[in-house]
Parts: sequence; structure tokens; C-alpha cells
Amino acid sequence: MGERTSKLESKIRRDAQLNIICDKTLLSAAIDGVSKAVTLRSTIPVLEGILLKAEGFQLTLTGYDLEMGIVTTIDANVKEPGEVVLNAKLLSSMVSRMPSGQINIQSAENGKTTIQSGVAQFEIQSMNPTDFPELPNTGAEETLNIKTGVLRDMIERTLYAVSQDEEKTCAYR
Repeated sequence: MGERTSKLESKIRRDAQLNIICDKTLLSAAIDGVSKAVTLRSTIPVLEGILLKAEGFQLTLTGYDLEMGIVTTIDANVKEPGEVVLNAKLLSSMVSRMPSGQINIQSAENGKTTIQSGVAQFEIQSMNPTDFPELPNTGAEETLNIKTGVLRDMIERTLYAVSQDEEKTCAYR
């Protein structure tokens, strides 16, 4: 019954309105990262969006195109926990136009989300977070957190071994 209760609580939280304040630089980098897993044009509009989930002292952003999912978490001042899905292209454009410093994101029950920093303020239509598909459970019990720069360096150091010939599965034997 505990699992059933947690699913119900999760469903309730997905309908909650969020109100957060976070750093523009962190938010912009997170949006750029998860946008790589967002579909630009889809018959399912929510796949063109980024799921923003605020709880504790963090904002988690998720992009998912049903094939690839990217999740990143940044520090945030969470005034009110909740979730909202915003169009990735519009969100990125609005955040890039904001002045440096702190950005406030606040969603309302009417489906509008306000993004504000200093005197700049934008309003965007949000999508229902319950429509956003859940990422598949990989079944992995252990996870590894690694900084992007370290991972990039590791890939660059082994890239020479990648075959350029599609018929060869291994460059060296």
C-alpha cells in the first residue's frame, strides 16, 4: 500500500503550482542542456516542453522526446513546490533576454506562468505536467554523478577508437 500512496502523493504534487527564484546563469545552462532531448516539432505538444519540478532547495529540469531523456538539477529558492511544463524554445528565449541575476518563475492555476527578473517580465502558457511522459526506469540501483567537463574529457580521449565505417563495429581488433 505504501507504493500506491506514494503514486497518489506524486500525482497530487504534479498538479501543484510552483514558485521559485534561481540564478539566471544556472537556469540558462540547465535549459540548454535538457533542450537537447526536446522534440522541436511533435504531434504531442508536451514533448516540445521542459518539465520544471521544484521541491526542497532544488529545481529539476527534464527534457524527453520518448527516445532520449536528460535530467538536470540546479539550486533554487523554492517558495512553493510544484511542477509545470513550459515550451523549451520559448523558455530559452525568454530567459536569455532577462538581465543577469535572480529569476522568479511562478505558475498560476489559470495555466499561465510568469517569468520575471528586475523590470523584465514575461508570461507564457504552461502545459499540464501530468501529460509529460515519465522517463523509463532503467532498473539501475546504483547511479554515477559526473561533471560534464570530466565526461567530455573522457569521451574526447577515447574518440579516436570510434569506427567511421558503419559496417565495422570496432575500429581496432
